[in-house]
Formats: sequence, structure tokens, C-alpha cells
Amino acid sequence: MPDLKKINEKFQEFLTDGLNEEEIKKVQVPELSEELFETPKEIKWRYVSLRYFLVLEDEEPVVYIRAYSTVHDLDETFIVDETSIKHDPDGTYFKKRNENFGDKFRL
Repeated sequence: MPDLKKINEKFQEFLTDGLNEEEIKKVQVPELSEELFETPKEIKWRYVSLRYFLVLEDEEPVVYIRAYSTVHDLDETFIVDETSIKHDPDGTYFKKRNENFGDKFRL
């Protein structure tokens, strides 16, 4: 299995971007683990939910994230790898989710 240290750092950066230190302390930021290759997870914080999972691409771990809210006008997807955080305007999240998990992880 791949080393998840670098991807964890980028995932933490994604989750805490825009938060001040006090807010960061309140957020329970989960560590990525190998179980995310098998079972997607969800975080609910304030009025936003994040669904995320891990896949291997070219033997490197990649996190696919969907941020959505039923209160705010929010439904966006992101791709996080060991070196970058990218907006996913093409909806690759949904393709990867369906390839890896089928109907097990649908809204």
C-alpha cells in the first residue's frame, strides 16, 4: 500500500483552507487511511457535507471530494493528490465513484 503521509497533508490543507486557528481547533480533521480505498467517508460540518474516497492512479493515492450543502448553493467536486488541490469541473468525482463503488455511495 502507498504511503499516505503526503496526501494526508494536502487533504488537511484542503479541509482547513480559509479557516482561522480557532476554527481549525474546532474541526475534527480525519486522517486518511487505507480503508478509504474500500469505503468512502462523509464529514458534516456546519451546513456543509464532504463525501470523499481514495483511489490509486499511476500507483499514487488521489482523494476525490464532493462538497455540498442543502442550505447553501453548493455542489462542487475536487481532486487532491500529493502535490495539488484542483477543482473538478468535469465531474470526474462521479465517474471514479461509480467505477469504484457503484451504487453503494450515492446521494
